[in-house]
Amino acid sequence: MKFNNRNEFYNVMRSMISSIENGTNAPNFLLPPITCNLKLRLNKQKVPNLEIPKVDGNIEFPVVALRLGQEQYNQMMLLEKSFSMWTNSYKYRSQRPNKDPKEDPFVWWNFAQSAMLNNIRQKRRQWEWSTIKQRRVIALYILHFIRSLSKEMIT
Repeated sequence: MKFNNRNEFYNVMRSMISSIENGTNAPNFLLPPITCNLKLRLNKQKVPNLEIPKVDGNIEFPVVALRLGQEQYNQMMLLEKSFSMWTNSYKYRSQRPNKDPKEDPFVWWNFAQSAMLNNIRQKRRQWEWSTIKQRRVIALYILHFIRSLSKEMIT
């Protein structure tokens, strides 16, 4: 949208504010208009007390509801799907071949195979005794470190 002057911009923005008069013509908002109450209490003592704040405020918001249309919901689901696909592919990004799968399918087959094997090896490694022992040692170290800190605080 391009505006020629300030008044044109002002009029368009003013017309987009939802109200009773233009409620049906208003755009489809994700958040409906929100009202809130702000209560301020001023400390008017001539000699200020550092224990009491100069201004004490309280803001009260009503319950806020989000409105999603079908299109907005579909877009959010597509965004979530793309994020999950990206996080899954990020693990193997460094091993990914530079060539197109049609150019060199053998390299891509090896890439898929090594990715799956790495997954299986990682899951198996979690249950090896050396890994379990290492986790126990780390847990004991953390426990002893916390105890030593608490002893220092007492003395």
